[in-house]
Amino acid sequence: MDSLLSPRVSSSRGSTPPISDPNGLDRDPNEDNEGSAANQHTAPRNSISPNAKEKLRKPFFKKIESIQPYEVVPSMRPVVLIGPSLKGYEVTDMMQKALFDFLKHKFENRITVTRVTADISLAKRSVLNNPNKRATMERSSSRSSSMVEVQSEIERIFELARNLHLVVLDCDTINHPSQLIKTSLAPIVVYVKIASPKVLQKLIKTRGKSQGRSMNVQMVAAEKLNQCNPDMFDVVLDENQLEEACEHLSDYLEAYWHATHPPLLAAAQSNHLQLLHAQAHAHQASGAHPTLQGSRRSIALNHGGPGGSTDERGHHHHLHHRASDYNSSHNVSKGHN
Repeated sequence: MDSLLSPRVSSSRGSTPPISDPNGLDRDPNEDNEGSAANQHTAPRNSISPNAKEKLRKPFFKKIESIQPYEVVPSMRPVVLIGPSLKGYEVTDMMQKALFDFLKHKFENRITVTRVTADISLAKRSVLNNPNKRATMERSSSRSSSMVEVQSEIERIFELARNLHLVVLDCDTINHPSQLIKTSLAPIVVYVKIASPKVLQKLIKTRGKSQGRSMNVQMVAAEKLNQCNPDMFDVVLDENQLEEACEHLSDYLEAYWHATHPPLLAAAQSNHLQLLHAQAHAHQASGAHPTLQGSRRSIALNHGGPGGSTDERGHHHHLHHRASDYNSSHNVSKGHN
C-alpha cells in the first residue's frame, strides 16, 4: 500500500506534454533536442572569423565626415590674369606685364601686386579643410614640401586681403580657370584674349626662334582657353588697344572697390583724417607730438605731397613702352578681321 501511495522514483526523465506546432502538428521537444544534437555532429559549424566580424561592424560605427556649413574666403577677392596663352612665354608675360603696370599706377595706394610661385591649384578645399586627407598627402615625401609651401602662400594671400586693398596675383602656374575652381580663394579671373590663332602665331614668331620652337604648346593652350565657357571668367579683355583694355578692367575693379568700401567706411576714414588735423592744430603752440608728425607725413605721402607723385614722368614713359608692346600684339588682328 505504501508503495502505491508514495511517488514512484525513476531515473528516467518524466514525459513532457506535447507542444503545438504552427502547422497544426504536435511535436515533442525531446525530438528537437535530439535532432539538433545530431545536426551539430553532422553539419559543419558556420564560424565567423574575428576579422569578418570587424568588417561587419565597421559600417555601423563608421565616422561620418562633417561638411562645413560655410566657407572662409579672403576679405578681398584676389585678381588673377590668365591668357592669352601659357605663363612663362614672352607673348603672355609681355601682355600681362603691361596690365600689371597700369593697375599699379591706376590704383596707387589701394592695390598690392604680388608674385606667386607655388602651385596654388593644389590648395583644394577638400584637402585643406580635411585633416585626414591633408595628413595623407603630407606623408608622401614628394608632395609634403610643396603642400607646406602652398599652405603658406594661401595664408599670405589671406593676410594681404585683410587691409581691404585690391590684391593682384602674378601666378606662375595658373593657365586655366579650372585650376582655381576648387580652391577657397574665390578669385576674380581676368582673361586676356586673342581670338585669332593667326595673330597669336605671328606674335610668337616675332619673339624669336626660341619662342617659335614652343609654337604648338602655346597654340594648344590658347585654343583651350578660347573653348572655355565665358561664365568661367569674370572679365574678358578682347580689346585691340591697351588703353581700351585697361579702361575695361579698371571700370570693373573700381566698381568692386566701391562695393567693398561703402560710403559709411569712407566717411569714417575722412572723419579720422579731420580729427588728426584738428589735433595737429591744437598742439602747434606747444610743438607737434611725434605721433602726429608721423601721421601728417603719412597723409602727405598718401596724397602725393605738394609736388604730386614722384617719378611721374618716368612712369608714363615706361607705361608708353608697355602700351606699344600690347597694341602691337592686337593691331596685327586688324588685317585678319
